[in-house]
Amino acid sequence: MDKHLPQNINDEASYQETLAILSKQSKPSRVLCVLMNMLESYRQARKMGWSRPWNKYGLTTFQSFKIDPEADGLLCDRALGVVKQLEQVPDQVSEFVNELFGAQGCLMGFLFFSEYTEDHLEFETATLSFGRKVIGNTRFRDRFDVVFDAPVQDGCAQRLSRVRLYSDPYADGSKELLWTMTFTEEIPESLQALFYLLCDYSWQWQLREDKHWDHWTSRYIDYFGPRQHELKQSHFYQASGQRFIVDTACTM
Repeated sequence: MDKHLPQNINDEASYQETLAILSKQSKPSRVLCVLMNMLESYRQARKMGWSRPWNKYGLTTFQSFKIDPEADGLLCDRALGVVKQLEQVPDQVSEFVNELFGAQGCLMGFLFFSEYTEDHLEFETATLSFGRKVIGNTRFRDRFDVVFDAPVQDGCAQRLSRVRLYSDPYADGSKELLWTMTFTEEIPESLQALFYLLCDYSWQWQLREDKHWDHWTSRYIDYFGPRQHELKQSHFYQASGQRFIVDTACTM
């Protein structure tokens, strides 16, 4: 890469320099991709913006939707209700989630659909992501995510096999998660039902331009892009192939 461009980002000055270059979009795409991924790594480590590791690595996110807390209030209420029903959620996390969802006019939400690879295994992944700008320092975000994974085998999506929860408030710059939990055995029915509701949105919101999130920066971030594999049967929207239906699903 051009030696006159930032080679790494390790302080506010190099961050602002990189951001200014990216904003102009005047460099070749390959250079902008390198700079954008440097910027993303810097932001992720400091909980700046929406960048978090579980939304990035091993993923190709091919659908991104905005959640409007008012227009999509039923979805927000459903998600909050499901989390509050989970006995495994500690009190500190419950308090954070209640505060996050109860902050009038502050709640932000996104819904991401992705292909995900982990240890050579393929999944279809839906991420229900809520957050807000940190009061007093709007560069940073509080976050609470629910991530749903369904394996793919022989070109067919399978039943939901794992749900991951991440509670990650900003907490004055701490890089540590407040709490995370994974369900693999006996996934609560409420979480399963929420996943299939999100699958409905994948098909319905594809047809609604007002729901699509498409920021110019996503063109230079390597975990955003089109599907890499068209499936014979998928939980999520695709132009060809069938939708996953439990009664007719391919079996493992």
